[in-house]
Amino acid sequence: VRFSGQIFRTGLRTARVIGAHRAMTLADAARACVPTPADASSDDFASAAFDRLRALRDGARDLEPARASAIRRMPTNREASGSARLVEEISSDDVAPTSESESALALLACAAHGALGDGDVPRWSNARLSALAAETYDDGFKARGPDAVIDSFLEAYGRADAPAAPAASFGANAESDVRAAEIAARQLSWCLERDELYLGSPSRTREVVAVAMPRVLRALDYPSEGVRTSGAMSARALSRRATGFDWRAGPGAVLLDACRSALIGASAEVWPHALDVACALTGVVARDAGIEEYRKTFSRAIDCARLRGTETAYAAPLLASFPNLIRDAKACVAVHLDRLLPLLCAYMQSHKDDVAVGAASLVALVVENAWPRARAHCESMWPHVKRAYAEADGRSAVSCDKLRAELERVVELVQLAAGGEFTRVWKSDEDVPAHAVGLVRFLAALPATRA
Repeated sequence: VRFSGQIFRTGLRTARVIGAHRAMTLADAARACVPTPADASSDDFASAAFDRLRALRDGARDLEPARASAIRRMPTNREASGSARLVEEISSDDVAPTSESESALALLACAAHGALGDGDVPRWSNARLSALAAETYDDGFKARGPDAVIDSFLEAYGRADAPAAPAASFGANAESDVRAAEIAARQLSWCLERDELYLGSPSRTREVVAVAMPRVLRALDYPSEGVRTSGAMSARALSRRATGFDWRAGPGAVLLDACRSALIGASAEVWPHALDVACALTGVVARDAGIEEYRKTFSRAIDCARLRGTETAYAAPLLASFPNLIRDAKACVAVHLDRLLPLLCAYMQSHKDDVAVGAASLVALVVENAWPRARAHCESMWPHVKRAYAEADGRSAVSCDKLRAELERVVELVQLAAGGEFTRVWKSDEDVPAHAVGLVRFLAALPATRA
């Protein structure tokens, strides 16, 4: 009876698709939703894909389950000998072959059109397709629970021929290869943003990370800016959401190194994601690898940020990512003050209120964690602090109050750390702007902390 019922449901599903779309099965509809390199630059693809995706949505509740159990990675000779690398290249010998299920194909179809967390829709798609992809995912996957999503992901990406950023080529096929890589990297990024992918057991999360890591690393290292952006977004989603995974192990160090490398010459699109991963993983990896990891991340991030001046697209992500890194690093940040403090002082003069306020707040945090070195930097910091305090008058009333409150906190901490040395600096300054007199009065009213 159970077998007959399965035949009936399969026949009914097929009949629905045949009646509406000329014998196109759900698997065919799912494949047709994913653009080819030529489709990615075509204006006609979106309209044709809408009908295919609608058929997929209508049959989403009857999708054939994924067969992830047949896609387990097979042990290799390298692993058997005990000398396996942290991330092995997947070859056809390492993966058990299997045919693609409707669920795995449907997941890739949704990934080709779904909007990312920031609302961004692929250029080959549109808002209508994106909304339809969300409905298909909700009906076909979320309704069936996390295991349905995990199984479909493992089947779709556990294969040797799974979507990934292919090797870069030159000549006649270069443009086509870049488009194919952009599509594949975008699909991976969307999949890794699904919360359900990480709601399984710890062993299932390890499977997800093991399958995703080689493809994330390949995208991060790809020559195309669009592919690298998707790779950085994938790295951020994976590291932030896979909380049940122990990132202190090898994969964490590998991903950290890849994201630090991605900071070099990073575009404004790559920078925030790569920096977030680097800052988040440094403290985790440093627990086993040592404080040298802090030095590498601080040095790389500060050097790259300084090359961009006060550009908001680079300053804002740094101000968002550095606080937790500094709290983890504590006194390890002290050796970087010669380069970090001038950068933050420049940010305090930014015409963007949020950047200026964030920079002042971060300076206070730096002084808190590196207070023994404050004495050596108090004289160089004072001109920037008083200027930012005076020019705060030109900002909105709310931003002016916030910035001045943060600057008062900065000088209070510096006074506490540097004592008489800082007192000498501000008391001997005869060039205090009228709008910064309030800051001097604030300092004068502080109780004596050191002689």
